[in-house]
Amino acid sequence: MAVLQERQRLARELHDSVTQTLFAANSIAEALPQLLEKKPARAIEYSHELVRLTRGATAEMRTLLFELRPDAIVKTHLAILLQQMAIACAGKTDAVLTVTCDEHILLPPETHLACYRVSQEALNNIAKHSDAAQVTLTFHQMDHEFELSIWDNGKGFDLEHVGANHMGLRFMRERAATIRADLYIKSSQQEGTHISLRGSTLSS
Repeated sequence: MAVLQERQRLARELHDSVTQTLFAANSIAEALPQLLEKKPARAIEYSHELVRLTRGATAEMRTLLFELRPDAIVKTHLAILLQQMAIACAGKTDAVLTVTCDEHILLPPETHLACYRVSQEALNNIAKHSDAAQVTLTFHQMDHEFELSIWDNGKGFDLEHVGANHMGLRFMRERAATIRADLYIKSSQQEGTHISLRGSTLSS
């Protein structure tokens, strides 16, 4: 039953993200020949959009392949995972995404996975709700501590009215609790959102 539910979840994500992105990319590709003749400047703009969409769809597919092999998530460098998710997110929004991650990272598997999941949830929320123009992901490890930071300049939200039972926020808090890390969320309407996960790099 658990395997079936996971397959159904991946199928929904495939339909909601990759399929819709490829449909949009195909529509642009079909329009390009006529635009090249009548509006070459617009055709150039559309070609850039086509590259963004196909690059995002490819990154999203790679992310879904990771989901089919959970052990691959733990074995892949966090910087690669963050970059992959950022590219996938960029395929769904017009935001400029910047990823900064330390090269030498030593994390327990459960901490590595928690950082991946929190980043994934945060980026999904940004793509769906924020209307951000800029998004920044950073990960730094200092001795036996780490900090994961996700910031966007989108429309934000009122934390007091979202509630503790909001699925996305609850999911991130649960992930933080599994590794005994602190999750900080700062947001206000029209002021963007900043999510910070801080904890120990030592196994609990």
